[in-house]
Amino acid sequence: MEENKKFFSLSDKASSEYCCCVVRIGEVKPIENSDFLATTDVYGTQVVVRKDQVKQGDIMFYAMNETELNSEFLHDNNLYDISNRNLNANADDVNAIMENYEVNYKSKADPLRAKMKQYKKTVKSMTEASAKLNKEIKNLKKKLETESIGASRNDIEKTIEEKQAFNDKKIADAMALTTKIANLKNQIEEINTAGKHVVDDANKMCGFFNQYGRVRCINLKGEPSFGYIFSKEEVARYNPQVLNVNLEDYLEENFDTIDGKLFVKAYVPRVKEQSVKGSGRARKRNKKITQLERMIEGQFYFHYDTTPLDTRILKNFFNPEQNIIVDVKIHGTSVCLGKLLVKEPKNGLIGKLKVLWHKAVSYLNLPKLDCVWYNEIYGPVFSSRTVIKNQYINENVGLGYYKTDIWSEVGEKVYPYLKEGMTVYGEIFGYEGNRYIQKNYDYGCQVGKYKLMPYRITTTLTDGKKYEWNVEDVHNWTRMIMRESEEMNNLLHPIDILYHGTLAELYPEIDTTSEDWASNVYHSLSNDKEHFGMEENEPLCKNEVPREGICIRIDDDKRTECFKLKTQSFKFKEAILVDSGEVEFDNDYNNDDNVSEDNQ
Repeated sequence: MEENKKFFSLSDKASSEYCCCVVRIGEVKPIENSDFLATTDVYGTQVVVRKDQVKQGDIMFYAMNETELNSEFLHDNNLYDISNRNLNANADDVNAIMENYEVNYKSKADPLRAKMKQYKKTVKSMTEASAKLNKEIKNLKKKLETESIGASRNDIEKTIEEKQAFNDKKIADAMALTTKIANLKNQIEEINTAGKHVVDDANKMCGFFNQYGRVRCINLKGEPSFGYIFSKEEVARYNPQVLNVNLEDYLEENFDTIDGKLFVKAYVPRVKEQSVKGSGRARKRNKKITQLERMIEGQFYFHYDTTPLDTRILKNFFNPEQNIIVDVKIHGTSVCLGKLLVKEPKNGLIGKLKVLWHKAVSYLNLPKLDCVWYNEIYGPVFSSRTVIKNQYINENVGLGYYKTDIWSEVGEKVYPYLKEGMTVYGEIFGYEGNRYIQKNYDYGCQVGKYKLMPYRITTTLTDGKKYEWNVEDVHNWTRMIMRESEEMNNLLHPIDILYHGTLAELYPEIDTTSEDWASNVYHSLSNDKEHFGMEENEPLCKNEVPREGICIRIDDDKRTECFKLKTQSFKFKEAILVDSGEVEFDNDYNNDDNVSEDNQ
């Protein structure tokens, strides 16, 4: 290893929410009714482990929830599940076991399953025919009530008798087939039971990761588990050089890179590529649009990443006597709206010539000349979390060209109320058209309506220096703008401040001098229904959905930062949505980065 080169490090694009860290294992608590499972706590997050493999005091690695682990590491440690066994190093051995199962058990059960499927299909057809006959018989009986004695009445009675006999036979045949289905099911269960030990042997040689190596929250023996703990020996199978590393030197450090190679990243759900009608014409149209960069360096900044709160952060960055602000975390899509200095092409012949030369330099790689082709003016800058929607000057279209997304649509409504240098960061929630911005999270909005909650405001001065507003000032500004017009009153939602004070005042029962102060406060915050509605349904929503969580800021913090604490119920909801293949509101139209919309 090169001198000064860290074996475990954070890359430039790393996220503190989606990485690994080196941890010392705390207390390991056995799970009731389990011979080998236990729970341990990693900075306030519960993880289920094997008590024969993880001991208190061990230094191990923790992969955070909703990360994606390196495929070579998973391969070398046979951590892919049995359905993806061919990705494991021991694939040949596992396949040999499964071949025994296929030949001696599955091959006997499959024909029975096929026969049972056909019987079920026939029973369904018979049941539907019987329902149709019952309806016909019912109508004939009604008709019989109005018929007088005679040949016609006799014909109806005969028809009812024939249909009833036919229906009775169908019901009898369906019941006979149902009995056969039950017998087939028993035979299949007997074969499965006989072959279970073979599948169990194969499963013991595999892990539980899907083909993408996703770390997700799961329930084991009734205990929630968030994240994955693994050992130095497991890393050594992937990179033996780790055996020469003293893990004490890296305790409590986050990393996404091992020995210069990316090891973990944020998990991104795979979505089937969909063709867009008219996309060919759209591409041709966009080629005709002449684009010039309109942004000025130092004026606009995307919102910083919000760090997940844990006991390590509480211990290192908080103290009992600091004033903090706690507000509701809204589940929507992030937006940045600014009135900032931007470039505007100069007018007049000389100005137009400079613009033409600037285009030629850009497209033909010609030598650059020291000429200014633009004026600096205050103008609109609209963005999602990762993409500026009006980054370029498009000479062939007006501002309406950008009005193809919800971020710019909201921006045009709010822009008249921004002062020079202001950037408003907020969350859009409710509906985009007739669909939810985030599934089932209506936040009291009617279908087709949405709201904006500003949660952060900055002012960028002409020299590029940035002034950060206090959260209460953001709340008051929102209230003031809401009074300006009915449109703003319907659009804006003030940030919901739930608490402003010290942690000592919030939880006076917790000993502030105890070494366990941080972990006790974290536990109290995570389960605080009284103050923060944690693990409760979101009261702002008409639908029954879990509250996402809370955001916590330190008053007058010298660092520009915010910490988030999500509820367990929300984390499980997210995992289920991903597993089901449901993708919520698109972060950025045509955004190849596919980054999670999780700022506030």
